[in-house]
Amino acid sequence: MIKVKKYRSVEERSGLEMRCFMDNETKRAESLFLAGEFAESLSLLKELAKDPANGRAQYLLGLFYFYAVEVRWNGDRFLELVDSGWRAGDVLSGFFILYRDGEGNKKEMTEKYVEHMKKLLPMAKAGDPFAMRQIAILYERGLGRKINMDQAYDWYVRSAEKGLCLSMADAGRIAMDESFSRYDPKLAFTWFLKGAALGYHEAELRLGDCFYGAIGVEEDKEKAATCFERASNHGNGEASDALGTMYVLGDGISQDMDKAYEFFTKGAEQGSPSCMYKLGDCYLYGRGTEINYEKAMDLYLAAWDKGNVPAGRSIGRMHLLGLAKNSDASEGFRWIEKAADTGDIDAIASLGDCYVNGAGTEVDEEKGRTLLEEAAEQGQAEAICELGELALRDQDGDGAVRRFKEARRRAIQGLKISLASAMRPASAGREISVPLKNVSEEVTRRVILTRSC
Repeated sequence: MIKVKKYRSVEERSGLEMRCFMDNETKRAESLFLAGEFAESLSLLKELAKDPANGRAQYLLGLFYFYAVEVRWNGDRFLELVDSGWRAGDVLSGFFILYRDGEGNKKEMTEKYVEHMKKLLPMAKAGDPFAMRQIAILYERGLGRKINMDQAYDWYVRSAEKGLCLSMADAGRIAMDESFSRYDPKLAFTWFLKGAALGYHEAELRLGDCFYGAIGVEEDKEKAATCFERASNHGNGEASDALGTMYVLGDGISQDMDKAYEFFTKGAEQGSPSCMYKLGDCYLYGRGTEINYEKAMDLYLAAWDKGNVPAGRSIGRMHLLGLAKNSDASEGFRWIEKAADTGDIDAIASLGDCYVNGAGTEVDEEKGRTLLEEAAEQGQAEAICELGELALRDQDGDGAVRRFKEARRRAIQGLKISLASAMRPASAGREISVPLKNVSEEVTRRVILTRSC
């Protein structure tokens, strides 16, 4: 912990002394941030940023809102702070104003970024980790120069070595990218470990990814879950999503629907569209909570509004299954069509099913089969099952068996179909007895098919 110096009261200081005091306190807030003392740094910066002339404090406070450290992400508040910081002459704030207002012609914007780099370099050479980080961003995004990932990585590393946790996470992110010329998963793991030790949620999340996927370290899903939980507790919605999903699947940890519900709820509150969608599933299927179709629909709509495409498919399914308030099959078809238009393979499978069965639209078997084949070629298990059903109807027993076996293999690989009825709404699942006469196996296979339409 950094010791707090004692100063004379405000009334006893001259104007120059007051400015020196503010500058020293700003440096202290910055040091607290670099030391991972985020709560104390945030509290101090909230006071310092009240001074409209303290651009550095406003910039630093803005970072808390932009990177959701100790606070919820708030883009409007961030822009308000960096705009104020820029007006006070803060160079680092000026970068975000350039980026926000970058609607000029390419040549003009390139010149502005070049000028900005000229301002950053002396600050970086003087040891400013935040300036180093901005130089890295300019190289990574090709702002004012060609994209140069080697230069970007080197500047992130320099910034990270000065203690900036944000850059530790980015250095790790680039080092674990297989397309990077200096790909080094072990080094990526090390950077994430350092950032996580400071309590930065993004580094904790990526450290969990490493343990989960054996990236630079041996696989250890229990440690992954621990990392995800820490990141979740520090406000990371993606981590809440990852941990909730592990609890649903019993993936490396004991299956626990109550815990899954808890973390999806937490993630939804943190603003994660994926958690909103999966929390909707909890209410739809009664996972960890009572079934509540109205809440499920509200969450799917909220997730869709935030760009979660699978939520559109679920909205459509609820209409088609009669689970939505004022259910309308044609409305359900329109939602699935909207989701399919984004290229979502699950929605394409559902749309094909709708055409084959006339769910919410007129039957168009040819179009339906084409869509199902498109989805099946990409391994979508529900589409493969549906094609198996069609093969049965066409008296093609061998083709049906082949399709069902492929669907099972794809399901085991973790694609989005469950052969366990507990994972689907009771009204959506149906058990089909498949007689395998006239084919090699003289048995009857019972296949659980869960279909969206």
